[in-house]
Amino acid sequence: MGHEEVHQYTQARQPIGASALHLASGIWHLASGIWHLATAFTLLAVRPTIANPADLHALKSRIASLTPDASPQWGDMTAAQAVCHMTDSLLYGLNRRTICTRIKPPLPVGLYKWLALNFPAKWPKGVPTTPEMKQGIGGTPPADFQCDRDALLQALDAFAANRENWPPHPIFAGMTTREWHRWAWLHTDHHLRQFGR
Repeated sequence: MGHEEVHQYTQARQPIGASALHLASGIWHLASGIWHLATAFTLLAVRPTIANPADLHALKSRIASLTPDASPQWGDMTAAQAVCHMTDSLLYGLNRRTICTRIKPPLPVGLYKWLALNFPAKWPKGVPTTPEMKQGIGGTPPADFQCDRDALLQALDAFAANRENWPPHPIFAGMTTREWHRWAWLHTDHHLRQFGR
């Protein structure tokens, strides 16, 4: 290939390279815009959390309405088992129970955590539970329903008051106080909805 042909070939290739670079830049700016929009949405949206006294009170009222004969709308836990499971999960966050199992999420941890805590949708059924928290395996078995329910209410209050020394979440890894308080509302809400509360 002569010098002139090389020059013509190079000139012909330049628009393609420039176009690819322009496309890549456009995709980057679009992704950046979506991220900033999502961040703004998160900051502006009001999300229920046990850090909010009104949200905490409403959640506790729903717990108070739960009865031992309530039928599950999904899953195989009884209402009494669900009460103990919710308490166990809160006690782990307060470093009063241990979890050695770690569950790998289907997406990168940061993205999965952000979606779970901020996406405006109810948590789906069938989210994996660690053996240490699972009823019939490592979870605390039910005893007296009223006493177990009172223990759950006390654990919620203690969780809402806590501001430090959080353990790593078995799925979401490290979490801030704000994230743990939001998680506590979502997790408790999920299991209350399981029994129509």
